[in-house]
Amino acid sequence: MSTNEIPRGGPLSAPTLRSFGTGHVLRDFDLKVIMQISGCERGARRLLRGEPLSTADVGPLTMANHAARHMGYLPLFELGGQGPSIGPEVEAVLCELLEKPGRGQQI
Repeated sequence: MSTNEIPRGGPLSAPTLRSFGTGHVLRDFDLKVIMQISGCERGARRLLRGEPLSTADVGPLTMANHAARHMGYLPLFELGGQGPSIGPEVEAVLCELLEKPGRGQQI
């Protein structure tokens, strides 16, 4: 079979991306990894507090979205339109990881 042929069973479909709102065993670990890889903790904290973001915060948020997609998740942040915001079903998870005393220092 050449690399251009589609294997029997029809065309391959795109994988379904998971939401961070859906709890599963590795969700918190995966989110911590994404935050470490991207360095988006500062921007995420500022969004949670309703503070304006600097241009230096947007790059890490973009990287976090890229890492999330690569790991099979929906994007964490909405970066188009009126301005950056936290994606649907992500705010509660980020609050849990970042805003509870003692939890944010682990990231």
